[in-house]
Amino acid sequence: MTADTQVKPASRPSNISIIGWLFMVTGVLSVIATPFFFTYRSMIEGSWHNPAVNFDAAVVFFCIMAVCYVIAGYAILKGFAWGRTLYVVFGLIFVVLSFDFYNQALLAVLSGLMPYIVLVWQLTRKTANKWFERS
Repeated sequence: MTADTQVKPASRPSNISIIGWLFMVTGVLSVIATPFFFTYRSMIEGSWHNPAVNFDAAVVFFCIMAVCYVIAGYAILKGFAWGRTLYVVFGLIFVVLSFDFYNQALLAVLSGLMPYIVLVWQLTRKTANKWFERS
């Protein structure tokens, strides 16, 4: 192949860059913040919305979600379609479980659902699909 016929890689859309970096940065900050949940346990448990949900299990789940966001962000930046799928699946699980964590507080769930819908929409737009098709 000559230089003229080589396929140039698609440039990453800016919305994909923003989402990928957002996931990575917020995920890393969330993992760093996790030990503070145990340090200030009594203060957090005092404001815990649902006493039926085990505090330790919720914090571990929160940390696992944060690690998934870091992995998804990296994969999205690299153009791996499985990163998008990872976010869609774990994001939906998080939204569904937050309904129980917040003791059926509809406003809290909607405040998590709306950004999820917007991010999924951004990750499935035509320009995003072109970015993920190249991998």
